[in-house]
Amino acid sequence: MTDTKTTSPNYFHELGQYLKSQFIAPIGHPTFWLYLIIAVIGAGGLGIWVAIYQRDVQDIVAALFTYFPAIAMASGFELILKDDQRKFVRSTAFATAVTLILIAVLVASLPRGSLSFALGIIGYIISLAFWWVANADNVVLHDTPAPSVASIGGKIDQPIRGDLGDLKD
Repeated sequence: MTDTKTTSPNYFHELGQYLKSQFIAPIGHPTFWLYLIIAVIGAGGLGIWVAIYQRDVQDIVAALFTYFPAIAMASGFELILKDDQRKFVRSTAFATAVTLILIAVLVASLPRGSLSFALGIIGYIISLAFWWVANADNVVLHDTPAPSVASIGGKIDQPIRGDLGDLKD
């Protein structure tokens, strides 16, 4: 009788590979970056920018702990609800979203000061990284190469065929 030991795949390794590919995939797409900077960070974080402009640390902390949980939950739901998503990605998305919500609750319950500010910044950075992972393969945010043929058909690097008829000079 032979002792056969079956080894299961290391899904932690697959998760690491998935995260690596998600962080790398959108780097060369200006549309992805502009959406992140203008829509997610700029407009989405408007409350943070107003609080920074007013130089009120308590308002900055409040804006942080209301901003990053929304980004975290939206990103988490996006990863969880994708039809073709792997189970380990869904469970990691759920765990990350819950962790960020708990950080938000902790920040909200602490007196406004250095610790709550630091936790708010950490939650903000993690939620943006989470958004990045969730949207890395969003083809709407990916740029496409210029078409190699004219929109009316045919290759643009070849002479035009046909007869101009009565339109000649």
